[in-house]
Amino acid sequence: MLLAFAEARAYETVGKVEKVARHLSFGGALLLNQSFRVLFGYNHLTKSTLQLQQRSGGTGLSFEVMFRTRTSRVNVSRAVYYVGGAFNQFSLSADVNQLFFNQ
Repeated sequence: MLLAFAEARAYETVGKVEKVARHLSFGGALLLNQSFRVLFGYNHLTKSTLQLQQRSGGTGLSFEVMFRTRTSRVNVSRAVYYVGGAFNQFSLSADVNQLFFNQ
């Protein structure tokens, strides 16, 4: 019972700026050239709800790197949801017509 009261009390002390910030997400892209891109993002709600009290460890951050050639594209992305783990994704896509039929 005491723990539930402490959690409810901690939620009540959240300021107005924090409540507004929890609804915001930021993202950006760095377009170095036609075949290389770096994308990044930040979600404050994920950070504020899933971080540990001792440390945040990059919670709420995400990024992606994309490299494209004439016939294929490679994407590598990472999203950090909590200190103990993150979601990693690797994607390889290719244009089959250009690979096999040289159109």
